[in-house]
Parts: sequence; structure tokens; C-alpha cells
Amino acid sequence: MDVRFLVRADHQSRAHAEPHSGPDTISETGVAPAEGKPAKIADLFAGVRAYGLLGLVWFNADRRGDWRLNSPAAVAAFAEGAKTFRKPAS
Repeated sequence: MDVRFLVRADHQSRAHAEPHSGPDTISETGVAPAEGKPAKIADLFAGVRAYGLLGLVWFNADRRGDWRLNSPAAVAAFAEGAKTFRKPAS
């Protein structure tokens, strides 16, 4: 059986690991400001697909580095990677 752990933070910022077997997501991820950011975004989406993850949550902030999608090439790479994901069937 494939058992993963979901880590949640409570209101006091303590982490708790719980057994988890559902689809996983990556939360608060991004690509650091550097040369080749669009290629790294494409690699991130390729990894999400390769591991069968549900998706990701992009950290779109300018804090401790500029993680935003702030160039036409970065936006295009994100749009290309995101278009393969669909809303799960209900």
C-alpha cells in the first residue's frame, strides 16, 4: 500500500503529519529568479505530471526573491504547463 503523509499546520504553526493516500499537490512553489526561468517552470510541470500529482499552488510573491511570473516567457511557460490540468470529476 502506498501511504504518504500530509503535513498540515495548525493555528499555532505546529506541523502534524497524518497518513494520506489521496492525490498530492505541491503548495507554495515557484522558480527562483534566474537565467532560464521558463525552462525551469516547464520542468516543474513535467515533474508534477511524471509523479501523477494533482497540481501545484504557485507562490506569486516578491519576497526573499522575486517568485512572480513577471516576464512574457515565464507566463507562457506557466500557461503551457497548466493547460494539461483539468478540474477533477465530481
